[in-house]
Amino acid sequence: MSQEEEKIMEFQRREYALLSRFAQREREMRKLAQECAEAFHAFDASRKDSLKGAYVDPTVNLEIGLMRQRLRIKDQEIAQVREELQNAQFQPNGIQGKKLLDKCNHLQEENAEIARQLSEEKLQVLRIQLCAERQKRVQLRLGRTKHAASFEEYIDKLKAACRFGERIPSKAPHFDCWRFGQPV
Repeated sequence: MSQEEEKIMEFQRREYALLSRFAQREREMRKLAQECAEAFHAFDASRKDSLKGAYVDPTVNLEIGLMRQRLRIKDQEIAQVREELQNAQFQPNGIQGKKLLDKCNHLQEENAEIARQLSEEKLQVLRIQLCAERQKRVQLRLGRTKHAASFEEYIDKLKAACRFGERIPSKAPHFDCWRFGQPV
């Protein structure tokens, strides 16, 4: 093969590669054109449903225009607020950030102090109740020993009466500290 034939073969290979790429691009263009047409028809269908092209009544058209103007103003306000929000992000190293962090620390310390005071108040109430219960217990013990002595005296009298054959009194004295077998 000569050099010229080799060049021709090389050009033919390039031609086939370019034709292949060209065909692929043609397919992509048809696909994109179809998508574009679908989007256009979808938009056109939704446009017919709106009142954009309809001129029903001049007052209605004026009202629609005013509403669109208000909508544009509100959209601008929303954009402005979003921009301010982006600019006002928290920076802990800035002056306001440090003030805010100090305030948060102070509030946390206050909350801890309040929690401690509340727990102390609850403990104080429980301590008072414990003291009251201890005093009741001491009083019950004193009352029981006082009544126990008179009860033993009565039992001794009954024993003596039984030994000497005397008549046993039918009515026993009332002891407040013993009811149903439990001390009061």
